[in-house]
Amino acid sequence: SPPPPSDLSASDPSGGGGGAPRRRRSASFDGFRGASVSKDAASGIPMYVPASRTHPQFGLSLMELRALYPGHRVPPAVKSCMQYLSDRVDVEGIFRVPGRQTDIFELKLAFEQGEEIPEGTGPFTVAGAMSQFFRELPEPLLTHELYLSFIQAAAVSDDSGDAIVRGLAQVVELLPQPNYEFAYDLMEFLAFVAAHGEQNRMSAKNLSLVFGASLLDPPLSAAIDVKMHAFNIKLQSVVVELMISRMAEVFPHRTLNRSASEVQKRRRMMMLSLDAEDEAG
Repeated sequence: SPPPPSDLSASDPSGGGGGAPRRRRSASFDGFRGASVSKDAASGIPMYVPASRTHPQFGLSLMELRALYPGHRVPPAVKSCMQYLSDRVDVEGIFRVPGRQTDIFELKLAFEQGEEIPEGTGPFTVAGAMSQFFRELPEPLLTHELYLSFIQAAAVSDDSGDAIVRGLAQVVELLPQPNYEFAYDLMEFLAFVAAHGEQNRMSAKNLSLVFGASLLDPPLSAAIDVKMHAFNIKLQSVVVELMISRMAEVFPHRTLNRSASEVQKRRRMMMLSLDAEDEAG
């Protein structure tokens, strides 16, 4: 089987196996001292909010995360999840089977208190926390600005996928550097998961259904009718599926070597191209 993604082969510091009994964390443990308690409006689940987040990561922008964790291409919480799951990649239903929301919340809290993954934490909890990270980003990893560019690249009629892949490769080069590097490492990891699809039943297509909407979503202000939005949801999955299954073609470089002026020039050209297509339509 293929090796784990780069920078993710470190041994799991938690030591717990996927099938190990979960150690329950009491509401009196150190991370909850001085915490306030409220209930999540949707589920009614008690939400313990710590008095201070010593290592905040969830709900922050990539610029904020880069400032807090300089030199980290991937935030520490997500990297810990990737390392842990790389050692349990054969678990069936990884990312598809939901973890318990209370367990996921406790793991998020542990990360933001500077802790490692607690011993006995199950893989579905870790996968759930990792998925939650992307849902809580203020802006999707692939950005609001490039949403329509990705969608139009995926809308090309192309049975082989080659033309779509070339279009996606052009669009990803317009991502801000932190977004590109994070997306590269994420897709490398998801490609590793998909390579074990016979064991975990999570192909690139299945993973795209899990991550599509959180990685690529239109801004709330976008004027998209209901039918078009439903069609775009399908194209969001196409974008992420090809980013996973043909990762090396969409992301040919681990990092980007370009100037800010070059990026702005390419973006202007992309926007002009989109405007021309809209007028032609």
